[in-house]
Amino acid sequence: TLLADQQGSDPRKDQTPRLARPTARSLGERSATILRSAIFDGSLQPDSRLPEPEIASMMGISRAPLREALRILADEQLVVISPHRGARVVSVTPDDYLQLLAVRGLLEPYVVEHSLAEHREAVLLEIREVVAEMGRAEAEDDGPALASAHTRFHAAFYVNSGNKTILGLWSRLQSRVHLHLVVHQTTYSSLRHLATGPEDLRRNVEDRDQARHPGATRRHPNPNPALPTSALPPRQAHPATAR
Repeated sequence: TLLADQQGSDPRKDQTPRLARPTARSLGERSATILRSAIFDGSLQPDSRLPEPEIASMMGISRAPLREALRILADEQLVVISPHRGARVVSVTPDDYLQLLAVRGLLEPYVVEHSLAEHREAVLLEIREVVAEMGRAEAEDDGPALASAHTRFHAAFYVNSGNKTILGLWSRLQSRVHLHLVVHQTTYSSLRHLATGPEDLRRNVEDRDQARHPGATRRHPNPNPALPTSALPPRQAHPATAR
């Protein structure tokens, strides 16, 4: 069961997650939003099963919109759906983490350069607001709020890059980046360090020193990838994903 699957030494796993009931809009999309938030805030733990009867009953919906929600989350690589085994929350492995860092290291110097060239004032306004929000989340020791704001910090550059292909890639990467930022946070005893990286990058882009942007953005995704990867579980063998 969902409850048994999440039990263990971690006290957070001993509590059945409380999931809200979806309202208007597409029931499947709303359900995906609720489940996504539960994954990001740790209510649904990595590698935990998502049995349809229990989840549907908990959320007060039928299994049809729940299956739509699970397909949405599978497309975002937050959920794995396996034949005859059902759905399971994805578990981030060291390989997963490093591969996404490599992709971000290639994309982010481009999106920073082009977003500032195309929409500099809009980008600066947005990242100032987000950095301030990250500071508040750090002061309140609110990890989920910090990860959410950190994701929006990166989104400001991707969305304003003026490149439709990049924007399409971001729409597929955004949830995965958010999840990796959540994982990244768990490897630190304090959130203070995590809030300073975006602030440093903000100062770099505001001073108009274009020569510093590529190096800063390549280092920003994670200046020390060995730290979080050492705390991640190895890849587990699961049946092939079915969409």
